[in-house]
Amino acid sequence: MWYLLWIAATAGWLFIDAGSRRANRWWVAAAVAGPMGLAAYWARRPLRGGESREGGGAWQFLSMLVVFWTVLLAFAAAWNVALPFVGMPTLAVAWACIAVPALVVGVALKRSTIEHGPTGVLGAMANWFSGPERTADRLSYICRECRKEYSVDLPFCDGCGAWPGQSG
Repeated sequence: MWYLLWIAATAGWLFIDAGSRRANRWWVAAAVAGPMGLAAYWARRPLRGGESREGGGAWQFLSMLVVFWTVLLAFAAAWNVALPFVGMPTLAVAWACIAVPALVVGVALKRSTIEHGPTGVLGAMANWFSGPERTADRLSYICRECRKEYSVDLPFCDGCGAWPGQSG
């Protein structure tokens, strides 16, 4: 029962986070895989502006696996206090059997790379061009290349030949 609550809570969080980051909403299925699915999403999700990821994909996956495995077993331990289903030493051994090897392999595979956001769809949207800049009276465009004003009736800048939205 407690694992179903875990899956429901993580699926809800994944749905909201994937939507806000314009990631594929199929990542919600990763909630069924538990900590491994969450770690995979966390290592691959698009970064927002100002966010960064370091250490490479393998390090990100394995370190997040340890984090989510720890959270899952802490949730299980809290549930176990209310409704005992297994001994606490068993939970500690289960934690160590996954967390320790993941940390050892993760440290061995860690790279000295840093990935800065925005990435993925968010990176593409950051470069999105909303249209040419207009003057205050809205009768002229301002060229993004040479900053010359030209009439909105012209299909391109009569100063440098750039058309609206060509560069930026």
